[in-house]
Amino acid sequence: MLKLENAVLVVWAVALMHGVAQAANFSTVLRNDYYDQTCPQLESTVARTSWYKYNNSAVVAAGVLRIYFHDCWVAGCDASVMLMSTDTNQAEKDAQENLSLSGDGFDAITQAKLAVEEVCPGVVSCADLITLVTRDLIILAGGPRYEPLYGRLDGRTSRAEDAIAVLPRARDPMDKLIANFASQNFSSQEMLALLGGHTIGFAHCSEFDYRVYNYSTTSKVDPILNATAEESMFGVCPIGVDPLIVGNLDNTTPEDFDNAFFHNLQNREGVLESDQALFEDPRTRPGVNAYAANQTLWYRDFVATMMKLGTLNVKTIPGPDAEIRRDCAFIN
Repeated sequence: MLKLENAVLVVWAVALMHGVAQAANFSTVLRNDYYDQTCPQLESTVARTSWYKYNNSAVVAAGVLRIYFHDCWVAGCDASVMLMSTDTNQAEKDAQENLSLSGDGFDAITQAKLAVEEVCPGVVSCADLITLVTRDLIILAGGPRYEPLYGRLDGRTSRAEDAIAVLPRARDPMDKLIANFASQNFSSQEMLALLGGHTIGFAHCSEFDYRVYNYSTTSKVDPILNATAEESMFGVCPIGVDPLIVGNLDNTTPEDFDNAFFHNLQNREGVLESDQALFEDPRTRPGVNAYAANQTLWYRDFVATMMKLGTLNVKTIPGPDAEIRRDCAFIN
């Protein structure tokens, strides 16, 4: 693992040499220098908490990346996914589609918030911290460096039904996935770039073990799977296993943020059927081949799409629907 002092320098340094665009290309409201005067210690403080979490468990990177996507995809990047349910409202966090979100990932964001409140109380939003912690953990996992944008406020509304309505699902067919991303103005190429984040991802057995036990009425095993992938699924998810047991989505280098995920798809070792479909579908196969051949190209497109994702329906004006939460789990 990285030493703390080296990790802080890595994730805190200005790092556009591996990025793809200046902030102005993505937002006229969000800025990288937003907290320069009000919380200059922000990035160094969060770099430390991110390092501690990653050093304890590298899988936290995948957990936070998924939280980032699930937050932004539902009503915008406003940390609504962090809010707890109440007696009268079931929050996004408790929607069926979000029950598998990583508790360790939520804790990484909470620990960052606690540390930042010590040095800059009431200044930095939870929404911006989700963005920053995600960036830091991607770098710690060996991924591309880029400058995050800041200036989001936290939402005051969180509804499970909103998450149910818009989040894509592991078994969605390609037409439905492409339509889902198009509804948020993301192209199929941008969808592919984002889904490459599954290179450090994991999924519950219930989301993929049907591919080796009960695929169809004519084939017990998904005929697309190669023997290596089939054997791996049997090993991770034997008959009768707890369906909440998880398996890696990249069995080659599961903790490294690299392009092995795309090589796996070429070899028909994709764990989720919807992931493998990225190679089988002629609309996305050229992109899979391109990213498998050129990791730098994928890094460029991944960063650009992450930056775009981070601007979805952001709240920047304080009011009845937007604030800076003192505790990410509760409205003020």
